[in-house]
Amino acid sequence: MATFSKFREPPAALSEEWRSWSTANSVRPADLSNAAIRHALAVTRFCSARSLGCTWAEHHALLDMSRAPYAHLYDQHTVPSEARPGATSCARLHRPNASQLLALVRDSQPAVLTGLLDGWPATRKWTDEYLAAALGERRVALSVTEGAFDEPEPIERWTGTSSGGGGGASGEWVVARPAHETMKFRDALRAIASAGESGLSRYLEYFPLEAFRSPSLLADLAPPAAAAAKAAADEA
Repeated sequence: MATFSKFREPPAALSEEWRSWSTANSVRPADLSNAAIRHALAVTRFCSARSLGCTWAEHHALLDMSRAPYAHLYDQHTVPSEARPGATSCARLHRPNASQLLALVRDSQPAVLTGLLDGWPATRKWTDEYLAAALGERRVALSVTEGAFDEPEPIERWTGTSSGGGGGASGEWVVARPAHETMKFRDALRAIASAGESGLSRYLEYFPLEAFRSPSLLADLAPPAAAAAKAAADEA
């Protein structure tokens, strides 16, 4: 199925800058067509070429705008499935390379991946307290529900009606989108932790990666060698 959803518009000046860059770099809409990966790569190239780069919102607004003319089409680069039926085991790969990962995707094969975050500072430093100190004042969106997220529910729960049938009384089901609330990140952590007390379940969604533009948090996400080099540079 098509996965395009348009949520935002880029500023007019940024849109014009994108169009000028696309013309100068021979990035033609017909070449991108209904291939989401091509649009994503083109926008990434554009943002990398800008002296100011792009924020998370700008990047995705440009991506939405670029893909919009082809929103009604299926993605031409959907990886064909070659899944083998009747699988009874799950592969385990330690520090897989790109070729190994692509092979898993092509086979629609689940796998346990190990070793990819070995030595990353974030795996030992990122407690709730640590993240609250770094990002506590950022406003975030939480999804809120009384039960499981995106779980089919009998339609009678929403209509108040009852009739014969299986499953729900009518045999009809709906999937309701969860409610949303915004709050500071530190308050969100408390709300998530208190799920058992309130009877409500919450999860954090749409938290932009640009929130991690803190030098200390970015260093926590670096592989061990890069993290050590950064620490040595800070001490010099």
